[in-house]
Amino acid sequence: MERPNSSDDRIMMVSAPTMLNSACFVQHAAGLTSYAGYHVGVQYHWPYHESGFRGTVDTETFMDAAYQWPRWWDDLVNERYNVVTGNLEIPDEEWMHQGLPSSLDPYPELRQAVAMVWPMFWGWWLYPYVGGKMALESAVGNRQQLVYNNLQEMAPGRWHWDLVFCQDIRIMRYQAPDGWGVVHPSDFWRLDWMTPQAFV
Repeated sequence: MERPNSSDDRIMMVSAPTMLNSACFVQHAAGLTSYAGYHVGVQYHWPYHESGFRGTVDTETFMDAAYQWPRWWDDLVNERYNVVTGNLEIPDEEWMHQGLPSSLDPYPELRQAVAMVWPMFWGWWLYPYVGGKMALESAVGNRQQLVYNNLQEMAPGRWHWDLVFCQDIRIMRYQAPDGWGVVHPSDFWRLDWMTPQAFV
């Protein structure tokens, strides 16, 4: 879903990309978080129940999957950036209901973890009324006026924000006059950091 808010020469788009959210879900549900070098506070450990992947594979396979996850994430982030900036066609996500992402092909151990978590993700993401997709999409409408007010103070250009449930992720890129960020909804609510100076 994308919702534009525009004022003069300023445009803001907000999305909840399925692939980025699936990767975040996999990292936590497969128990890869601490092994991949990401710190997670107790109050934010999400999802709350792991899939059991750690207990179904040998230690070497599990560790390989944990270290492959950041590389897979980087692949997805770069792909998403190219989509947002118009350098890559928006992928058709219908296939995702039928099988695993082809982006996993270089990562066979991680693919095993994703295969176990995949049905759990779709159950959570598409659950009626309270699923992850609807929660993120409704977040935009709940803060629409706040976003609009903040937009008045930002530099002219096109600003795109992708929301993911994983609070440990913050990626921002800015190249005048456009900016792109992958952020957790709680970061999105504050909005005080959404300036060109915040981007790297």
